[in-house]
Formats: sequence, structure tokens, C-alpha cells
Amino acid sequence: MANKDRSEAEEQERLDYIFQHNYNRIEQAAKRLERKGGQFSMKISAEKGESVQSEYTVPDEDATMEFALALARFALPDTSYTIDHWLKFLRELAGEKHSLEFDKIEKTLQQIREGNTLLTLNQEKITDAKAYEIMARQVVFANDTDAIAYEQELLKHGDIIRQFMWMKYDSYCLGLWQLLQWVHDYRKKHGIRAAHVNRETICIYCKATQGDFDHVEHTIPESLGNEYGFLPRGYVCGDCMAALNSIEDGINDMLPFSLALITTSIGNKKGKLPSLKSPEIHIQKKSPNKLVFKSFGKKGELREEPVQGGGHKISITVSGRFDVHRIARMLSKAALGTIALVKGRDAVLDAKFDDIRRYIIKGGTFPNKLMIFKEGLPSPRMEAEWYEVEGVPVVKLIVLGFIFIVILGERPKFDPRDELKPHIMMYDLSLEKPEAAVEKMDGTNQT
Repeated sequence: MANKDRSEAEEQERLDYIFQHNYNRIEQAAKRLERKGGQFSMKISAEKGESVQSEYTVPDEDATMEFALALARFALPDTSYTIDHWLKFLRELAGEKHSLEFDKIEKTLQQIREGNTLLTLNQEKITDAKAYEIMARQVVFANDTDAIAYEQELLKHGDIIRQFMWMKYDSYCLGLWQLLQWVHDYRKKHGIRAAHVNRETICIYCKATQGDFDHVEHTIPESLGNEYGFLPRGYVCGDCMAALNSIEDGINDMLPFSLALITTSIGNKKGKLPSLKSPEIHIQKKSPNKLVFKSFGKKGELREEPVQGGGHKISITVSGRFDVHRIARMLSKAALGTIALVKGRDAVLDAKFDDIRRYIIKGGTFPNKLMIFKEGLPSPRMEAEWYEVEGVPVVKLIVLGFIFIVILGERPKFDPRDELKPHIMMYDLSLEKPEAAVEKMDGTNQT
């Protein structure tokens, strides 16, 4: 197979996985919504001599929000993976003999975008797709101040208009979900899947060549929001995948990740919004711009102060688990996997990485240190960069806006500059219980 063909085949395999993975997320959110019972309904009444009254209800507000957020990856018109992007990809994958079915699917999509309810706002026809885009941009994904302001603006046209906009928003989500089920069932029935690329099977974490290699492995854990950075099939064996899962299980509940996810995540791989529970405070995310706080005692009190330009800064103190070795092993695993993605698998099969491989999979101690920067601004950023010293990568990982540095070998030893020391925490991984463990971290949120 030529290099160009292999590259195209690998991209098809990657996109096929992403489509199925996103579909599975929506399906789980849809099932939770269905279990709530009830219906989406609009009731309109008018008594003689009185104004028109309306009431729009949904089966469950939290489940409805999670369902809509899971669909956003397909529904928002300017994202990388819109429904149009996927239909084009699947049509090309299916071939000419399935073109009539995809013509029907695309025609139905246009009908879903139009919707069944007429609405005019500011002399503009508002289709279901337009209502979805407006409410998503102006309310759901806007900051809380702008979201409130836009809903107040809608109320100037009457509460019935505001409710109609939400009804059309949900109508578009439900219609799109029905279409996705049709597409999913059709491709399953006819085997419309990207072919698995025929790769040599060598595990980058243990060098095994036999076993189950039929799964992808995310570099940074998916539970931390890394949806699209993953190693393809053939790079990680089933035994190592099981070991890595045990390291990463619950890592999203550890500081500082649990605090960052509250402000950045719009749903995990099951489509569920995050929550944070500590002895001082419980926080539940209700939407991209809405958090519910429940504090316990003085330590859990919110500290609020105005900021220049409007809004307020809220400071909270939370405490929780911080397992240095588990976090260091997870970061080292992510660093090794990222280098394999960028430079190729052979680059990380060198014997100089055997010690870090053992530490990642077996645990114990490692003869170097982990550096963490004390301050971080929570964000969805997931980045990795590195340089080599004495032939060993020194890797900087940005995970949810927090900066970590790991060295994938015994040397070079960490020796930070004096001016850097006030801004970092160092953990000696050669110790069973590294000192300087962080028990408390401060987080801020601006509203």
C-alpha cells in the first residue's frame, strides 16, 4: 500500500471511530432522557378578554440539557464534525450503490431543518435549525450575563415567542437524533464501516506483539475531555489497556482536574455533565454557563468580589485526593503516546524508554521528578510539546489549562531555575509517598 493510500485509509479509520463514538454518547444521553418519561409539549390557551397564555414543558430539564449538549457536536453549523460533514464522509465510504438512500437522508435533513412550526422574529423566518443556532449561540453556550440578556430581549416579543424558540430548539435536536438513528442503523445493516488498517501489532507500553490489539487508546484520558487524541488499533495491547484503565479510573475526580472539568466540560463520554464533591462544597454543572453550589460551613463559603468591566470573581476552596504516582503515571503514559503519534511508533520502542514503561504499567517508583505549575486557568486546552536532553524527551503537557512537566528517563535530573521555583511544585517520584502533596487548591470563576 502506498504511503498516500495508507494515510487516507488511516484517516478514514479515525473518522469512522469518531462518528461511532459521538453517536454512542448521544445514544446514552437519549436513553437517560427516555427513562424520565413525559413529553415535550406546548400548551396554549386564551380566555375571552385575556391575553394568550403558553406553557412549554420538557420531560426533565437536566436530562434534556445533557441530550442537547451531546448532539451539539453534530448540530452546531461551524464545528469540525457537523452532520453535513458526516453524511459526506459516509456517502463516500458507502459508494455509488447507496447514493439513493443518502439522497433520501439528506432530503429528510432539510425537512428537519425547516421544522413544522412557523415562526417569524424581527421579520425573519425562523426555521428549527435557525432557532437551534440562535439559542445555542446566544443562550446555551454564551456566558451567563449575555444569556440572561438575550432571553430578556426575547421576552420583549412576548413569553410565547421565547417558549416557541426553545420548542424549535428541542424539535431540531429530536429530529436530528431520529435521522442519526436512521443513518446508524443503515450503515450497520449494510456494513458501511471504514476498513481496519493492517498494522503491525506492537504495544508501545510493553512491547508485546500478541494479544488483543483491536481497540484505540486515548493519550490523555478521555474522562479529562480528550476526545480526538488517540492511538490507533495495533499500538496498545489489551493487557496494557486494562492496566491503564485502572490508573485512569476516577482520575477526573482528583484535583486539579475535577475543578477544571466543572468549568470546561459539556459532557463526558456518556454525555453526563460533571459534578465536584468535597467536604467543603458540592458543585453540579447544569449547563455550559450554569453551576449550582452547595456549601458546608465557613470553609465552603463563596468569596465574591467585583471585577473591572462588570461581573464578579468567585473564589472557592476545595480539598480532595491527589495521588502523585497515579497522576505521574497517567501523564507519562500520555507523553509516550503523544510522541508515538507524532514521531511514529518506532520512536518510542527504543530501550531508553523501558524504565518509564515499567513505571507506567507496573507502578512503584521512578528515579526522577514531576513538576506542576501552581497556577492554572481552567480551559479545554490539551497540548504536548517536548525537547530532548541527553537523548531523553522532557515533555510539557497542558491538561485542562494546567501545566505539567515529566521526563521520560532517569536523566536529565530536574533542576529548575531559581526564578521558577516560587511558581512550581516538585514531587520526587523515587519516593513511595512523594512530599509536597497538594491537599488544597484555589479555583476562581468569573460571572
